[in-house]
Amino acid sequence: MRWYGWLAVLVVVIIGGAVLVVLALDDPELVTTEANVMSSDLEVPAIGFTQVTGDYDWQFPQDFGPHPDFQREQWEIQSGEDCEMSFTVLFDRASFVAETFAPERESAWAMNGILQATLRVEGIQTGEDIDVTRSSRMAAELAGADENRVWVEDWVWNWLDGTLVIADEDARLELTLSNENEATPIAEMGWNAYTVVGDGSGKIELGEQANEISCSITITHRFQ
Repeated sequence: MRWYGWLAVLVVVIIGGAVLVVLALDDPELVTTEANVMSSDLEVPAIGFTQVTGDYDWQFPQDFGPHPDFQREQWEIQSGEDCEMSFTVLFDRASFVAETFAPERESAWAMNGILQATLRVEGIQTGEDIDVTRSSRMAAELAGADENRVWVEDWVWNWLDGTLVIADEDARLELTLSNENEATPIAEMGWNAYTVVGDGSGKIELGEQANEISCSITITHRFQ
């Protein structure tokens, strides 16, 4: 094959690859959000995102909300040691492209990041711990975070009114946090983070088993 023949093949391959990338970003059927995409092995370029410097100027209540200029953000709700059943809820956001560089696309399905929520329950009488996860792209209102709440479909943590709702086939958690304490910044390597401790009440349903909840709850919000 002459050199211009190889050049034509190369051009076709490059164009084809570009088309697949665009389709994957705009077509929900071609995007798979597996449970492990939020693992510590996820390596995404941090160009354009704000970096953690260790001297963050906290401003509340604004900092209860999302920080889209940072690439990664987590909201974690944990039961205290006085709870009969130990549970943790984690909302984990990862952005792929900084808003400054995000391309403008007409499709409502176009995304620049994903959100994953996980519920872990331990101390169940049957001895079988519960670990359920839900992931979705941050597009078309499937998942996101605003000044009042973070959500993945119908899994919602609303810090404005202190309510948490997790609904799954294996487990359902409804919790209301009664909090009178102030947020306390904490030191976490590589993160800006703070905690809020309060009293939680509600219920958790695991299959046919229902348990009332009344114990201390710790909320940790971190971003990097």
